[in-house]
Amino acid sequence: MRSSLAILSLSLLACLAVAGPATAGKQVNMVPQGPGTVFESGEAAAIDGLAFAHSRQLESRNKRVSRGGAVVPVKGGFTYGELDVAKPGAPDMIRLRLPKSALAHFHTYPTQNSGADRLNESHSKADRALVDYRDSQKRPSYVLTPSLRVVLYRGREVARRMGTGNVDPMVVDLTQPFEIQRIAASN
Repeated sequence: MRSSLAILSLSLLACLAVAGPATAGKQVNMVPQGPGTVFESGEAAAIDGLAFAHSRQLESRNKRVSRGGAVVPVKGGFTYGELDVAKPGAPDMIRLRLPKSALAHFHTYPTQNSGADRLNESHSKADRALVDYRDSQKRPSYVLTPSLRVVLYRGREVARRMGTGNVDPMVVDLTQPFEIQRIAASN
């Protein structure tokens, strides 16, 4: 699917982060469906993508790297593809491939230690700058924080209108019970 899409490369500089006290003993309360699954909403695709990225992080030898992807529209809904992964030498630098059709992007802030993790509960300045200045389409960004909360940043103007300022609204806490409605791909 990627080969048929025009790819726009953007660098995301996530706050430095990577397995510590913030998520000790916490589990994601869902089984992610994975890349290619068709979801009813873009937000559901982003949430599943983050849960999937977290599951890959837990299975990985290198848990200290960010993972992410793009939400794209497809027939019957929205999906995401295989994850992009930061390089071990630069665990907080992830280069996402965003197709022109992408509606949003998502990435993880892996846990590291309690002090740094508390700072990583909202989008970094670099992530905000991506949405506000670097991405001409100003696509929203979803981040999975070290406490396993999904937060959303839609841009400076939207934050101003909503009165949220520098506090990113939480979309969902992945440690709590919830349901994502998904549409089974009919292929």
